Amino acid sequence: MGTVDRGVWPPLLAVREGPFSAVVLLAKGLKLLGGLLDSRLYSRRPRPSGRFAVSCATWRSRRTSCWRRSISSRARCTRTSGEPACVAPGTRTEFVSLCNLAGDRNGVSLMSAEIAGRFDGRVAFVTGGASGLGRAAAERFAHEGARVVVADINRGRAEAIAVSLPEAVAVEVDTSDASAVDHAFEAALEAFGQIDVVFNNAGIVGPQLPLHETTERAWREVMAVDADGAFHVLRSGIKAMLGRRGGAIVNTASSSGLAGKPNITPYSFAKAGLVGLTRAAAIEYAERGIRVNAIAPTAVMTELVADHIARAPDPDAMRRLLETQTPMPGMPTPEEIAAVVAFLASDDACWITGHTLPIDGGFHAR
Repeated sequence: MGTVDRGVWPPLLAVREGPFSAVVLLAKGLKLLGGLLDSRLYSRRPRPSGRFAVSCATWRSRRTSCWRRSISSRARCTRTSGEPACVAPGTRTEFVSLCNLAGDRNGVSLMSAEIAGRFDGRVAFVTGGASGLGRAAAERFAHEGARVVVADINRGRAEAIAVSLPEAVAVEVDTSDASAVDHAFEAALEAFGQIDVVFNNAGIVGPQLPLHETTERAWREVMAVDADGAFHVLRSGIKAMLGRRGGAIVNTASSSGLAGKPNITPYSFAKAGLVGLTRAAAIEYAERGIRVNAIAPTAVMTELVADHIARAPDPDAMRRLLETQTPMPGMPTPEEIAAVVAFLASDDACWITGHTLPIDGGFHAR
């Protein structure tokens, strides 16, 4: 019997000296590693007390990958028509699409009781909150327990969204106007007394023109909202959070700010700048308890993108381009983006700041 240092990893204590000691050690190590992986990462055994769902990534009908995930017993999962049947014999299974674990295509969120209360007692200020990503985020925050400020340039639509939420107010704001943004935050503080989350989302795409045909006016219109407006909201949001326990800000950048795309130069410039602004603000206010992150989504089928498609020289070609530009075909829904926004704004992301998260179906993984 050989001697072994006391500090050696315990499995080595069972290894005897001899010609097969290395083989025995390797076998034991592989067995232990396999057990860890099976129990912690890749367990497929149904638990008697739990419920499982098979998550089927139906990006293409001929490229389907399924795996089982534990879901809350409160979640309501249905099989989407057209999805292949991923059979799991001997288990109770329900069939949902991959992204339906966060929210289904009809906007109905699937969330556990813990997630549903992530924003209890908090106030979320959402710009561009009357439509698209802003509306989806406002609804998501409300469903997770937040009181919501629906800020939008269209007051009527903002009021309609606010009325549909459990506890919300609407404020009219043109984010390109610094004083209007200040007044909007003042109104929010008067209504709720605090602001804990800001979704800095309002933006426009602008005319689709080659750079050499882009007018000064077109450039300034996009900069006024996507650059100046984002700065105004960020500044006012930080002011509202200072002196409190901190807060979380999520800026809407774009995959167009991370990679060049033709005919939207002002938009790409503004969104790339917002990525830098996110980093700078995150570093500057980290010690004050304020986290600042950004999302960089690919094209999302919102009213803004629908208008972008309609104004293209060839709308059908533009739609096909947007639906096939990512490894995962198609476009995400606003509700799917809102789930990511809620995560970044929640305490679940308490150690994430200064980060721009692509939501792009693998576009930037190439």
